[in-house]
Amino acid sequence: MKFKQFFVLLLFLSVGILQNAAHARTQEEIERDLAKAADTAVAAYKEQGMLGLIIKTEECYERNIKKPLDCVYLDLASRRIDQVFVETMYFPPSEFFADEQFGPRIFPVLVSANMDMNTANQFLASITPVINNLVEKKLLGKK
Repeated sequence: MKFKQFFVLLLFLSVGILQNAAHARTQEEIERDLAKAADTAVAAYKEQGMLGLIIKTEECYERNIKKPLDCVYLDLASRRIDQVFVETMYFPPSEFFADEQFGPRIFPVLVSANMDMNTANQFLASITPVINNLVEKKLLGKK
């Protein structure tokens, strides 16, 4: 399967999962939100490094009441940036983006979106590769 087909399939899965959540979203809205999260994370990293990512992520959860899933997208994008630098530059991983701190941040958002554990896991499994790809393209210039 070509990457573009895989990407579209993941987006359709995500749309289906999100439509079962509290607010139905169109594919275009999800694509726009994912691209915005990747753009925001990469810009924050380029301006202020890992500290910038942490600040942006914390601010999002504190201030974004209308679209809290956007904070999960930003968190996932920021985690990917952390992973990229851990893998490529052998930097130590940021504790802020470790599972132990990530889970408690996203759990209330997913619960408020009416996701049970199974739906939340499916949502994360479908959306993470999409966000990872967007971040890598923007950060590393991959095509």
